[in-house]
Amino acid sequence: MHAHRIGRRILDRATYLEHAATLLNDPEAAAVRSAIGTVSHGGYRPAIPTVVGLLAHAHPMVRRAAADELVRWGRRWSRR
Repeated sequence: MHAHRIGRRILDRATYLEHAATLLNDPEAAAVRSAIGTVSHGGYRPAIPTVVGLLAHAHPMVRRAAADELVRWGRRWSRR
């Protein structure tokens, strides 16, 4: 997670979001929840299928974050 935070400062946006998407498969639920927010707020569309899959995650915090961010994504794109 520390390396990810540093990456936000030194990587270009696309590379940072790509790296954030890899954290969607992290074994730590808090890291996954954080990554969901990052890719969602960054509008990283390639992560959508993975976030949809997280709706069935074992941890309720991850499931809730995935559902909330997918709704937020939908609202954002429906206004375009």
